[in-house]
Amino acid sequence: MPMISLRQLLDHAAEHAYGVPAFNINNMEQVQAIMQAADATDSPVILQASAGARKYAGEAFLRYITIREHGGEVKETYGVPVEEIQEGIRNGVRKVNIDTDIRIAMTGAMRRVLWTDRTELDPRKMLKAATAAAQALCKDRFEAFWCAGQASRIRPLPLEFMAHRYTSKRRVAAAA
Repeated sequence: MPMISLRQLLDHAAEHAYGVPAFNINNMEQVQAIMQAADATDSPVILQASAGARKYAGEAFLRYITIREHGGEVKETYGVPVEEIQEGIRNGVRKVNIDTDIRIAMTGAMRRVLWTDRTELDPRKMLKAATAAAQALCKDRFEAFWCAGQASRIRPLPLEFMAHRYTSKRRVAAAA
């Protein structure tokens, strides 16, 4: 999916009554997992980075990598249950922040690799498992939030068009 403005994406989500997962990213494997899941489900996605992620990976790196089984005893979701998020979407929520769930999925997968083969020394094997677990979680969230199938329905609009749209709406509202 091409990059579009957040406003255009949220307008589309509101018009078609779905929620868009906004994944906090920290590294390349997370971006790969999220974008592969988005592609597989034809879902639009929001990638965002917290202050901690920008400090860890560097803002320039995170910007560059975007241009384009949960382990232990932890339950499938952490924090707000998916059913409650779906209820929020039915009531108008369009952007759903996701951070902890993807961390749990990736960490659990890496722990399973290390537990299964305690002699494993190759971090690529752990990161491959972590990426696969994150991708499965992302696909699940795209489908659970009714976002799957929406990406190809969005026609990118130039930022100038979006700015004009909202500037003229404000003028009309101010005149009323």
